[in-house]
Amino acid sequence: MTLSGVYCHCGNSYSIFSKKDRETLQSKTVALLCSLEARFKKCGITCPFGTGSTPTCSLPIFKIASYQSFIQETISFMTMMNIY
Repeated sequence: MTLSGVYCHCGNSYSIFSKKDRETLQSKTVALLCSLEARFKKCGITCPFGTGSTPTCSLPIFKIASYQSFIQETISFMTMMNIY
């Protein structure tokens, strides 16, 4: 079996409306995903990891460098589809 990647959708972000709460959720989600990625690497499993949702990708936290390229690609797609 080949694992192509891991994507974590922030479905719980749709009920968050303040910027501070959204940033807190994003930071927690990325921290958990980084922890999972480290556990995978310990087992010799390497693949791309990404996270997001419309509320979190439309106003990304760019200081989270490990997932910045994923966020940029998502924003590019959303812009192309005229939903950003």
